[in-house]
Amino acid sequence: MDCINRNIGALKVLKYEQNDLSDIILINIILQKIDKESRKQFELSLKTAEVPTFDSIMKFLEKRSAVLENITRIPSTKMIHKNTAMSTKAKSLVVNSKKITVKPCILCRNSHPLYKCIAFQNMSVECRKKFVTNNKLCINCLRLHYGACMSKYKCTVSGCKGLHNSLLHDSAELCSAVKNHTVGERGIESNSNPTRFEGQPEVAVLTYGNKCVLLNTFMIFVKSADGYRIKLRGLLDNASTICVMREDIARKLGFKFKSANQSITGINGITQSSKYSANIEVSNRDYTFARNVQFSLLPKIIDAIPVSKLNISDLNIPASIELADSNFHMPGQIDILIGSELFFEILNPEQYYLQEGNVILQNTKFGYLVTGALPQSQQQANCCLISEPSLDITVNSLNWNHFQMILRK
Repeated sequence: MDCINRNIGALKVLKYEQNDLSDIILINIILQKIDKESRKQFELSLKTAEVPTFDSIMKFLEKRSAVLENITRIPSTKMIHKNTAMSTKAKSLVVNSKKITVKPCILCRNSHPLYKCIAFQNMSVECRKKFVTNNKLCINCLRLHYGACMSKYKCTVSGCKGLHNSLLHDSAELCSAVKNHTVGERGIESNSNPTRFEGQPEVAVLTYGNKCVLLNTFMIFVKSADGYRIKLRGLLDNASTICVMREDIARKLGFKFKSANQSITGINGITQSSKYSANIEVSNRDYTFARNVQFSLLPKIIDAIPVSKLNISDLNIPASIELADSNFHMPGQIDILIGSELFFEILNPEQYYLQEGNVILQNTKFGYLVTGALPQSQQQANCCLISEPSLDITVNSLNWNHFQMILRK
């Protein structure tokens, strides 16, 4: 009421005449500003086909305001019974009922604050600081404002008393454990000591010598024939020219099989035949990456990876890193193998290096892969493709051995 009277007084000072047209405009503005219940009561007070006047709405607001003030002054029976000392304040009648809108993220343009942005969390601390500086954001609340930050948020890192966001905390311990490089820089370092394998086998070696090579295991979602998304454990292998799924898994998920007598060649020229194939949709957890891929079906892909539980207590993986397979160090079956068809499409450019570069955290559409080499005492070598000789090879071998025994006699 006070706001309306002040504005009307200002219009009169400016010598604007009040007529029927101005009354209709003022009534429309007032009806947009008052709450829904008051507007409903005003509409009910009008007679049929009656055009409201400015005086009528002002009288209604005066009565409505007086009623609400009287109601708020009367303490409730619950408050009297509890004998609380809290006082009730009269609320203003004229309110603005605008919806609260969340500003889009400055990085990915989705409806969430920057500190909840997955893309921002996946950045290195140096990249986060650079992004905040370039966009002139507050280092404490990560928002754009002027003057001192009024947020009560403080760095939650133990022992840190700095006025900055935890995502911008660059402790000496974190810097020594994690070192961020670009893909180009890593390529220059790796060229100094290249490791090459002759030929083009379709599978990769898992362990050799006194080192344990961490293969690229990850969790992948597969859409079943009924439309449900099932989580499986997969293996990324850029040396494989095909994608493979275990036949028993494909049968359980109800996929339609196609006849495909495909010969698959592995290490040392060992071949295995795949009788069936199936078109299957694969995706990541948040469904931002999805592809329809043709899979060759085999009874078995590989033994459990890794062979035994690995000690990862010295890796110091940052808590902000979302791993593609959180149980990469635990032995587990491989249900699906993704080959070079999707390998490089899945990779993202971010990399982190642990243990002086021996272990690599590689960002992908499915999270960070843990790859590289860890020391181990076990002398064992495993291949991704475990296959048995075909029946023809076995029969020929038996015939040749039998023929040699006859010659010796």
